[in-house]
Formats: sequence, structure tokens, C-alpha cells
Amino acid sequence: MKNFIKLLTFATLMTIVVSCRKKEVLDVDFNKYNLDFPEGNSDLDKWLNTSFLDPYNMRVIYKFNRYYYGDPSADITPPKAENVQPMMQIVSDGYLIPYKKVAGLNFVQKTNPKEWVLYGSNKYQTDGSAIAGTASGGTRITLYGLNYYSAAPSFATSRLYVIHHEFTHILNQTVAIPIDFEAISGGSYKQPWTATSAATAKENGFLGSYASGSPTEDYAETTATLLVSGQSYYDNYANTANATAKSRLKLKESNVVNYFNTAFGINFRQLQREVQNYIKNTLKDPAVSFGYWLNRNLYKTMSINLENDVTYSQYGISDPFKTAYLSAKTNVGNIYSNASKLTMTSLKLTFTSATAMTLTVNFSQGTTNYVAVYNYTMAISDATGATKFTLVTTPAYTGNALLLQSAMQPIFTYLDTNNFTADWLPAGYVAGPYSNFGGFYVTGSPTNYFYGALTQ
Repeated sequence: MKNFIKLLTFATLMTIVVSCRKKEVLDVDFNKYNLDFPEGNSDLDKWLNTSFLDPYNMRVIYKFNRYYYGDPSADITPPKAENVQPMMQIVSDGYLIPYKKVAGLNFVQKTNPKEWVLYGSNKYQTDGSAIAGTASGGTRITLYGLNYYSAAPSFATSRLYVIHHEFTHILNQTVAIPIDFEAISGGSYKQPWTATSAATAKENGFLGSYASGSPTEDYAETTATLLVSGQSYYDNYANTANATAKSRLKLKESNVVNYFNTAFGINFRQLQREVQNYIKNTLKDPAVSFGYWLNRNLYKTMSINLENDVTYSQYGISDPFKTAYLSAKTNVGNIYSNASKLTMTSLKLTFTSATAMTLTVNFSQGTTNYVAVYNYTMAISDATGATKFTLVTTPAYTGNALLLQSAMQPIFTYLDTNNFTADWLPAGYVAGPYSNFGGFYVTGSPTNYFYGALTQ
């Protein structure tokens, strides 16, 4: 009986306690304690929704969420919130907008991955290498290393490289890479890629050790290099490789260009120019500029023939330079009487070094061709492209140079009295690689310029 009373009393007390708990009001927000609660309505979240979710149906995940971590053994930190918007601005301006301009909004909405996951730290492999980004199933791109964010152009360029590399994987998951691509480098692919040196990779026609690991990585590296590092970098890399490697690299370039056109209807050269313009004009990274590569003597000559080159009729030339050019041509024609009339046919600038240029005047008399050569010093700034030409007048001119000296004064004056900025010109050129043409505009007066076809 006593035991029964004790049990009854305990049960009654439990009922009272439970009843009291049911009635208790807890003024506690447990979301503060749930580290796996990814939703939010901060100014950053609103900006991400307006900039990415609304126009592209693209969700940016930057808060801790176990679903996206994948490998539970990996130690990866979330990004600092203040680095998210600058990083995503790079994604927008250097990737989404160029694709939207060239391929159209519908292409971006359809093809762009719907999930972009951001992490603060890199993800390190057991071999010591770090993963900068991944692409998954055509629907997700993951970017690592946001906590190393820097306002320096090099950081944005390196992140943009990763973005275009990973998006190439997305495209390849949508439309497979051409079957003939793998054959270009034959049996040279090897894993692990870390066992292949950069020098060996280059000898086999790869853009680096990572590209030598598999055809898919090779394809993504080729695309990202052409878009982000730029055509000049790609050409310089190929030019400094052995003949077989150079041939392979140029075949890979052609393969990528054709793939974008046939698989997606994208003009790769226009896309390349849009990405390069962002890097040059917004990030202001000098490594993609014409002046930068002139200083490295990649480009050897620039040819100018205003009357017989269809490029000038299609893209135009500035009036000040055209006036100087035609005045010089008229002067050359007036040196002798009509019976022995001279005709100026073209000009050629030869960049003999980073500090020297020769101006060659091509002219003819009847069916016989001649040249007059004038030497210039040249100074070009890597950072700004600022360029100064100075005519060398000592020793005194002899031969054809002396003969044409007075006639060529309009060109000498134009080159000597102006301060120029080196740039890729003409601005609207889309017939091929933007680096086919380059030139100089008068600093502060971009409508006063001259340009010509380049050779390497």
C-alpha cells in the first residue's frame, strides 16, 4: 500500500511538472544556436538575391551548411561575410556579363549552374595540393579560398581563371568535348598530375602540370587560359615551346574555338574580348595589355596600308593620322617629276626590342620597290601603356632615308610630338583574335589613333 502511494505521488508530480512545462513561455531564439541555419535577410542576402537569384535563378550559398560540405573529414571554413560581395562581383562582371553579352540571357539562365557554394579556406588534398574550385553535375560550382581575398588585380584574375575553368567543365558535362581533342597530346596524360613537372608538361603540349592529368582538365585549362590569361599569353607560351608542343597547343586552341561555336553557337573570339576588356579596363591588370607584351617583344611588326587594307575601310582610322599619312604620301609623289614618280605604298613599324623601333617606308618607282628606314627609341610603361617615340637623327640620314626625309615630316611630327597609349585597336574588331591588331592612341584623346596588323 505504501509503495502504491509512493508511485501514485511520483506520477502525480510528473504530471504537474509536465503540465507546468507545457504552460511555460520560453523567450529564446534557438536559431542563434543552430550553426546549420543558412537562411538570412541581411543586406548581403538581399544583394545576392537581386543580383543572382532573381535574374539567373542562381543561389549563392556562403553560410555553413552540412549538405554542401561533402567530405565530413575535410576541415573547411566558411567565408568571411565581407568577402562574399566582392567575390560575387567578380563572378558577375568577369563571367556572367560577358556570356550574357555574347551568348544571350537565355543561354546564361539555362546553362549557368543554379548553385554557387563559397568557402573561406582552400580544400587541401592528401598530396598537399589545394583545390581552388569544383564543378558538379552541371548544376553546382564550388569556389574555395575567399578568405584570402585581396583588392589586387592578381587575386581577381586568379579567381576568374578558376571560374572559367570550372564553367568549362559545366559546358563539357552538357556537351562532351570533341573526341579528337584527346588525340592531340596522344598518350601524354598521366596521373597523378603532381608527378609531372611544368617543363615536361610544356614539352608535351600542355599549359601546365595540372592540364597533363586528363583530357577534361586539359580542355578546361586551355579555355580558361585563352579567356583570362589572354591570347598574347597563350601565343607567347606556345612560341617558347618546341615545335611539336607549339603545334599541339595551337590545335587545342582551334578545337576550343570551334567547340564553342558548334556546340553552343558562341563566338569565342567575342567572348574572349569581353573577358579581356573587363580584366584590362576594370581590374586594370597590365598583364593583358598590348604595351605589356610589346615590352616583352612578343610582337615584332605592325603594318599600315590605309588604302589597300580592307580593315581600315571596315573599322576606320582617325582623321589626324590619316591626314599625316596622306600628306606624306603626297610629298613622296612630288619628289620627282611624273616621269620618275615615287609612290609611298605602306608603313611598317618594327619593334626591334623593348626600347627600340624602326619605321620602314615602303615606296616604289614604276615596278621597282624600295625602302627608307628611320630609327626610333621607344619607352612603354607596363602599368599604363604610356608610350613615347623619339626619332633618332644621328648619324645623318643617307640614301633613301635622306631622299624621303623632308617628305615624311608629317609622320615624324605625328609620332614625335604626341604622347601615346598602347592598346588593342581597333576597338570593334571581331573577325579573329583581338590580338591580330594593335596600335596607339594619343593619351587623353582616344579618337586620335593609329593601328596596324601585328606579327609575332
